[in-house]
Amino acid sequence: DERGHNQASFSSKAPIEDISGTASGLGGTVSFDPANVPGTIKADITVEVASMKTGIDMRDDHMRGDKWLDAAKYPTITFTLTKLKDAKIQKGTELRGIAVGTFTLHGVPQTVQLPVTLTYMPASEKTKARAAGDLLVVRAKGKVSLTKAGVRSELLGSKVSDEIEFEFNAVGSNAVK
Repeated sequence: DERGHNQASFSSKAPIEDISGTASGLGGTVSFDPANVPGTIKADITVEVASMKTGIDMRDDHMRGDKWLDAAKYPTITFTLTKLKDAKIQKGTELRGIAVGTFTLHGVPQTVQLPVTLTYMPASEKTKARAAGDLLVVRAKGKVSLTKAGVRSELLGSKVSDEIEFEFNAVGSNAVK
């Protein structure tokens, strides 16, 4: 986001109500070789369900509760990159492609293909303010089905859409930790 923090956002557009929110508990690992980002990139992204907020505390409690995402039983949502396909350099150090991988929500893995933009930033005095090493900015968008993930509710389809749209923005570094 504009403060330089990794962030995920999500939204549901249903007939009765539109819901949007963010998750600040975004972490994981990204590794890559700057000489061959498409062929070497590996990524595991994790979102803490407890960090998801919609702006209404009661709704957030329901969302994290056992009838929805069940944060006690399934504390994280994960994405593991399997491959990057159709990668094309757009301008300078920006690469666009399709991230293929496994999105696990509510303990159920789903194969997804996400449009992704990767921006490579070689280590410099400017990038050191964010993190050591070469940086890779990852921006992706996608959709995931709640029913395919095993979430069941009489409110699905009317108050909460089955398809949840999500977006994430993260920065990875190839600095050895």
